[in-house]
Amino acid sequence: PVLSYLHQLGIIHRDIAPDNIIRRASDGVPVLIDLGGVKQIALEVNTPVTSGQNSAIYAGGTCLGKVGYAPDEQLRLGIAAPHSDLYALGVTALVLMTGKQPQELVDPYTLNWRTEEELTLSPEFNPILSRLLASQPSERFQSAQEVLELIQTDESDDSKVRETEIKGTVAVTPQSKSYPPPTPINNSGCKQVFDESVPVPAEIQGWNWGAFCLPGLWCVTNQVWIGLIAWSDLSLVTGFLAWPVMGIILGIKGNEWAWKSRRWKSIKAFKRHQRGWAITSFVITGIMVTLLFLFLELIRQLVLNLVG
Repeated sequence: PVLSYLHQLGIIHRDIAPDNIIRRASDGVPVLIDLGGVKQIALEVNTPVTSGQNSAIYAGGTCLGKVGYAPDEQLRLGIAAPHSDLYALGVTALVLMTGKQPQELVDPYTLNWRTEEELTLSPEFNPILSRLLASQPSERFQSAQEVLELIQTDESDDSKVRETEIKGTVAVTPQSKSYPPPTPINNSGCKQVFDESVPVPAEIQGWNWGAFCLPGLWCVTNQVWIGLIAWSDLSLVTGFLAWPVMGIILGIKGNEWAWKSRRWKSIKAFKRHQRGWAITSFVITGIMVTLLFLFLELIRQLVLNLVG
C-alpha cells in the first residue's frame, strides 16, 4: 500500500532497491527508506499523479536511480512515473527471491530477464512479475493499485501461492560487490581493426602460424588487407624484406585483426579456419624449402662439374 499511497500524493520514489528496504524490528514490516529523490520530485512536480490507466508521467530533469533497478527511460531521460517505481519493485523482488544481482539475471544476448531459468512461478504470479519487468512503459502496470488487486486475488487461494518456488537458490540480502561482465557477444567483423579497446575473445589470442608463413596469401581470405604489403618491394635495398617483416607482424596480431576484419559464425569456426591455414602454410613452406635445397644442390653440382 505504500507505493499506492505515495503515487496518489504525486510522489515518485525513483530509487527502489533492496538497499532502500529495511525490516522494522518491532513488527517485522518492510519499510521503504531513502526519500532524497522523492523530495526533489515533490519540489519539481506539484500536480498529483493520477491513479489508474492514465497515470501522469513527469520528466523531472534529474536522472536518479540505480543501474539495473531503474528502467531505461528513467536513467536516460529522467522520466518519472508510477510504472517506473513498479519496474524497480519488480527487479527488487526478483533479486530478493534469487539472491543474485540484476547483472546476473539478464540474458546478455537478448537483454531479457531470465525469470523462467531462475524461478518456478505460479501461473498467477508469473504474468504479474512479467508486467512489472516489461521493457516498454506502456506494457507495465500503470498504478500500484492494479498490482495490489491482482496479488490479493491470488493470495485468497493458498494452494496457488505455494506453487511459486525458487530453483536452487536462497533468498539473501544482496551485498555490494563486483561481478564479472556478461559473456561477450560475437563482435567479429566490427571493422575496428586497430582499436585496442574492442575486446577480442581470449580463446583466439596467440601466435598465428598461417599468417607468419604466408602473410601475402593469408591476408586475402581473412580480409586483413594490410598483409598485401608483403608483396611490395619497397626498394632495391630491402629486397624481399617486406614478406618476413609482415609475416612477423601478422604472426603477432593476425588473430586479433582477422577477428575484427571479417564476420565469423563462431569462435570454433574462426579457429578451424586458422588451423587450416597453419597446416597449409607448413605444407607449402616445406615444399618450398625442399625445392630450394634441390635447386642449391643442382647449382653446386653444376659448379663442381665446371671446375672439374
